Amino acid sequence: MKKNRIVFIFLNITVLIFSCTAEESSLNEKFKVLANELYEKRTTEKLPGAYMLAMKSNAVLHQQGFGYADFEHQVPVTDQTVFDLASIAKMFTGYAIAELAEQGLIDMDAEVQKYLPQFPVYDHKITVAHLVHHTSGVKNWTEFLSLAGWSFHDSISFDQITRLIYAQKSLDFIPGTQFKYSNSGYNLLVKIIENVSGLSFVEWTEKNIFVPLKMDSTFFNDQQNRIIPHLASGYYIDNNRVQRRAFNNLTAVGSSSLFSNAGDIQKWMTFLLHPPKNKQRVIKRMFSTRKLSNGESNDYAYGINVRQYRETAFIGHSGSWASNTSYLVVLPEQDAGIFIVHNFSTYTQNKIEAFTDLLLPEKEQIEEDTVQQPSLISLNNNELDQFVGTYKLGVAWYVTISRKGNQLYTQANGEPAFIMDPISKDTFIVPAYRNRTIKFLKNTQGEVDAFSYINERRPKLDESRKLNPRALTEFEGTYYNIELGALFELKANDEGLFAHNHKHGVLELNTEEGDEFYGTGILRRIVFSRDQNKKIKGFYISNSRGKKQWLFSLANP
Repeated sequence: MKKNRIVFIFLNITVLIFSCTAEESSLNEKFKVLANELYEKRTTEKLPGAYMLAMKSNAVLHQQGFGYADFEHQVPVTDQTVFDLASIAKMFTGYAIAELAEQGLIDMDAEVQKYLPQFPVYDHKITVAHLVHHTSGVKNWTEFLSLAGWSFHDSISFDQITRLIYAQKSLDFIPGTQFKYSNSGYNLLVKIIENVSGLSFVEWTEKNIFVPLKMDSTFFNDQQNRIIPHLASGYYIDNNRVQRRAFNNLTAVGSSSLFSNAGDIQKWMTFLLHPPKNKQRVIKRMFSTRKLSNGESNDYAYGINVRQYRETAFIGHSGSWASNTSYLVVLPEQDAGIFIVHNFSTYTQNKIEAFTDLLLPEKEQIEEDTVQQPSLISLNNNELDQFVGTYKLGVAWYVTISRKGNQLYTQANGEPAFIMDPISKDTFIVPAYRNRTIKFLKNTQGEVDAFSYINERRPKLDESRKLNPRALTEFEGTYYNIELGALFELKANDEGLFAHNHKHGVLELNTEEGDEFYGTGILRRIVFSRDQNKKIKGFYISNSRGKKQWLFSLANP
């Protein structure tokens, strides 16, 4: 009887082992098939490449490289290829803050000035927690670097970035009231880590993360001229469909500038999923979030997003810089991790979720009614011309409807022109806007005076209200912003108003009404301000909601 029981147990164990092996083999094949669907053409068409790695229960399910790491020399992507992981860096900064907080060296609710005495004092208190969870209101340096005179092709150092951050006189919002992603906050956290630990950030991460985990190919790059073995260069396709190499001269350690390969990231994911006993409280803190002051949730923890995807915990971060794009996610409930990285610009969210789907139960197939695409109709040129004109979308934000041949186009300031296809006498779909509709409206006289877009009325402007060239001389002068160290000289001529800047060259400014102007690039929407005597005293750059973002004062008004 005892012998029979032993045989029975042995058979059950054998069946279980074979079952698990078959399941892993099937899962491996699914990852391989999807990876090839997404990336195989990077190899067959000899394009810049990608690498993916999926792991479960501390074992690799599938890993594979595609395409070229070095397009010029046709060096393929391998498991040794080192990529710039950009904002995935914030995970490691967040971990450092969590560890120092657990050690009692950082008080998350203390004001930033406790650790950075020279940091500007604003009207509202900013805490370390505000920086960690992106609720500080500190302006994001990537949004104002160009205004300050830099190109993203330039050499951009950590010290230059922090000087710009310290020069800012105002916040985007009251700390704790909103979430707004800010690279600046994570650069400030680096300064806090250095002041608290007595080590440089590069030294701290090397000593406390990379060496203990044997992540031998991982480091924060604080040297712009560093030689990096096995490095993948970033590439993009220009308007002529030609491959170009992206410039990468950034050393923004803490918010970015993390370099690593897939093998090292596997070790990091294993650590996050199975931290040793003495690090479990650190990881628990790292994965913790804080609500906004109004009680709304905020999914951003310590350098990592903590959210639900298909009813499972989805904890990760993406990265994007200089045509390097990546995503790292750990799935504690599945005891799994996935890492994808590319040396070309691509949307990573859909790819990481597609790989994640392979680890989750199959989605239920819900029968849906077939959505009929609206049929296109033809309109003659006279019918189309009634819609031609300029319409106001928001503050200094306009869209111009134009006709070329028998085709209408819509073009918002700072954007290319997009095709509009008629589906009725007064309604058009715009394929580039995800097939959203523009419906033209008429007044009681039967004239088109507006259109409806996203359920809002957008009025048509009276062309006769445009300023003549002579009136534009009122806006001439030199305008400056001390926070950015930036100057623009505005000059008018018979062709219009132009902003001159030593770095950005000559930028044309257009207006449709009053003091609101629009252009391209950094001067996309600007509104002039006047004193009590109606004289120009400056202009501010606004967003689509009219919020004043940057004020440029007129010198010697």
